[in-house]
Amino acid sequence: MAFIGSEAAEHLYKALNAASLDVRCAVIGALGHVAQEQSDEKSCNLLISALTDPEALIRTEAAAALGQVNYPPSVPHLILAIQDTDLDVRKAAITSLGKIGDRSALESLQPLLNDQQEVVRVLAKLAIAQIERQSEADDW
Repeated sequence: MAFIGSEAAEHLYKALNAASLDVRCAVIGALGHVAQEQSDEKSCNLLISALTDPEALIRTEAAAALGQVNYPPSVPHLILAIQDTDLDVRKAAITSLGKIGDRSALESLQPLLNDQQEVVRVLAKLAIAQIERQSEADDW
């Protein structure tokens, strides 16, 4: 749906409330494509809202999509998501923070270097390195 143009966006917004988890998950992915292709702020805001969805799969998809879109206003919401109770949500949020490259995330990522989960420690280290690399490139 995301590939048929901006008219699809309205249908996606409606489908976000579907009863089916599979449909809602697909809609989140499609909204990510719409937001990326058209810099659609409404889609980005819906992705941010989805970070607090009751379903972990939806939160995970939303966190991953925000990293693909590279939407800096999502950084404070992704920082909250790194404390999610679901490991996959945390992993997606950490990865997305690294992709976005906003230095404001560094303070929240640092403690994750000592997380109980090895995968969280590794992803945090990668995200911090990405952010620092992007900061160095910006300084040039």
